[in-house]
Amino acid sequence: MFYQKIQIIIDYINKKESFDKTNDLDINYLIKLCKNHSMLPLLYVSLKHYNIELTEEQESFLSKQYKNAVYIEAVQESEKNLILDTLSENMVKCMPLKGSVLKYLYPSPELRTMSDLDILFESSKSKLVKEVLKDLGYKCEKSGGTDDEYNKPPFMNVEMHRIMVDGNFEAIASYYSNIWDVVKPIKAGSLVYEMSLEDFYVHMVAHVARHYAVGGIGIRFVFDEWIYLKHYENVLNFEYINGEFEKLNLLKFAENFKNMTVKWFKGLETTELEEDMSKYIFESGTHGSLIHQQSIKILLGKDGTNNFKSNKLLYMLRLIFPSFKYMKARNHILKKIPILLPYFYIERICVAIFKKKKLAIQSIKGLDHYNEDKAKEIHELHEKSGF
Repeated sequence: MFYQKIQIIIDYINKKESFDKTNDLDINYLIKLCKNHSMLPLLYVSLKHYNIELTEEQESFLSKQYKNAVYIEAVQESEKNLILDTLSENMVKCMPLKGSVLKYLYPSPELRTMSDLDILFESSKSKLVKEVLKDLGYKCEKSGGTDDEYNKPPFMNVEMHRIMVDGNFEAIASYYSNIWDVVKPIKAGSLVYEMSLEDFYVHMVAHVARHYAVGGIGIRFVFDEWIYLKHYENVLNFEYINGEFEKLNLLKFAENFKNMTVKWFKGLETTELEEDMSKYIFESGTHGSLIHQQSIKILLGKDGTNNFKSNKLLYMLRLIFPSFKYMKARNHILKKIPILLPYFYIERICVAIFKKKKLAIQSIKGLDHYNEDKAKEIHELHEKSGF
């Protein structure tokens, strides 16, 4: 079973010891795997907890990664509070999302690493929010559409979200279109908001589903699921939760994902579907695999066709010139002034050349390595998983 490859980390989270110490652990494999899934700090504390002997090189690398994680988490936490406080002072409703909330449920917050901070704000206050972030020392790297991306050296990345979900996921985007009507202040009079425990869980799984569908999810998402379920197991109202999943057409996926997660952490035998899901997750990396993402897009093509060879050409064109719907979801001004579309195409090409050249080259070169059978395999797994 796939999850047994990381049994030592599962055991650490579960506060028990069931992994086989009689067999030598392949530490180098675990390091490579956890690096791809942004879980090195969690691997390190697990190995130290069970007194696993490390080489000098392994100890040096992992301890450095852990210390960096402690430092980064401390800075991210300080910056998050500064941003939320400053937005509140400027009368802007805001709400921290995803990992910045989940990390508190881990044994220690630095074990749940984050590449960036995600904060939701009132879309009508976009101009003011830009001024606030600029005054706090941030540079806006991308503006428009679902979110604005900000950077502050040496490593702070902040995504300020106008809406919860972009328009390419219509059902989910519609579901969250009135988010400020259902969230509540963290305390009376505060402009910092939070979701109920049930609504946070629904959003967490919906976020997982979106990544799973378009490129895959990392192991860390499974740990998030278990830690949240375990922490609130006697509190969560699953009658309400499942009703919300039905509205999102995600109930089948949510059940499959939950069942797989529970079996990982309870040491139970997984079904054939759960093994296939586990394999897909292990192969995906932190935020999914480019191969997974492009293979399924090529297979489906523009109109859901399955002519793989011709769709490679279509996909290359779509990389450069996405549909108006796609561009509109990321550049809201196009809803009012669609004639600006050529400008945003030019901007997209410039970003690919000057800012994301490596990714653009990988996207095009990698097409030759994809095959139709793999793409169909992923598509079939998606259908079985609940999409």
